[in-house]
Amino acid sequence: MSHTYPSSMLQEPFSEPMSGPIDAVLRSALLFFADCLRTPHTRTATVENNGESLSVLSAPFPDAPCTGCIPDGASLTVQGRCGSWYAVCCNEARGFVSGDGIVLHY
Repeated sequence: MSHTYPSSMLQEPFSEPMSGPIDAVLRSALLFFADCLRTPHTRTATVENNGESLSVLSAPFPDAPCTGCIPDGASLTVQGRCGSWYAVCCNEARGFVSGDGIVLHY
């Protein structure tokens, strides 16, 4: 069964540039959830961050507030991806980490 959608629904949902920290968080959240819909399963990963703990941030950008840390070598659950950032949970730490500090298990 196929659906046809009006061309107006297929355009970029944000025609005006967004600005400000709230808009950035909302846009990041929308992108994250859209990406999660394309990633239907969770995966495990290991923190490999040169002996340093990996910061867990509240949103997928470097200036977001830190919500916790995951020690180097720890296992974590990857719940989705937003660009080069991953939505993760590990014990009480939930949020986003940079893909540079983890190794995904397939």
